[in-house]
Amino acid sequence: MGKYKRENRISRELAQEQLDLLNEYYDVDPEYMTEMVGNAVKQQSLGILKSIVRGRLSIDATEEGLLITQYLEKPVGDISEVVYGEMGSIAMKAVDRAKTNVDKIYALVGALTKQPPKLFSDQMSHVDRSTAEDIGNYFLLL
Repeated sequence: MGKYKRENRISRELAQEQLDLLNEYYDVDPEYMTEMVGNAVKQQSLGILKSIVRGRLSIDATEEGLLITQYLEKPVGDISEVVYGEMGSIAMKAVDRAKTNVDKIYALVGALTKQPPKLFSDQMSHVDRSTAEDIGNYFLLL
């Protein structure tokens, strides 16, 4: 699909359907979490929802699993989109090696996308980094 374009915006209702796919796939329901974690998940979900509405993010169910694609507003070199893979042990091992909470976010999104963490921490524009951070924080809360 390629680079982010403003015309890729979708309705909040369609965006909510995509967010619901994510929550169902990972069995996330803030009602069954502690109040603090549930509120944090809701907050990150709002950021993800906003990115979907604005066309910066798409979440689709495929035969291989859930496909999360981030379309960069400002490409980094020849990278105009990043695809997030399954949350699993490899991603969690990358998180365990990181020292600070911020480093954990970038280690996680780097592992999920098979990109170097510096792509997210140093090279992305603010709006693209913010979307990646919402995804990273969401997964760190699971």
